Amino acid sequence: TIYQGREINVDEVGANDIAIVEDMEDFRIGDYLGAEPCLIQGLSHQHPALKSSVRPDKPEERSKVISALNTLWIEDPSLS
Repeated sequence: TIYQGREINVDEVGANDIAIVEDMEDFRIGDYLGAEPCLIQGLSHQHPALKSSVRPDKPEERSKVISALNTLWIEDPSLS
């Protein structure tokens, strides 16, 4: 967890704690992490406050940009 700007190793975190969880490749936004089922209803998706577009410098790099954007979207579905 983070306390006064420093990382401290702990076995559990509670409400209002900020924690760093590593090595969880399949964990996504909206997934639940805990010993008991989550009783909190899912968060509704908000409309973006900022809109932008991304274009490659070179047309041949288009597939790389699309792949990178898809990876970001998988990690954060609120990006659209």
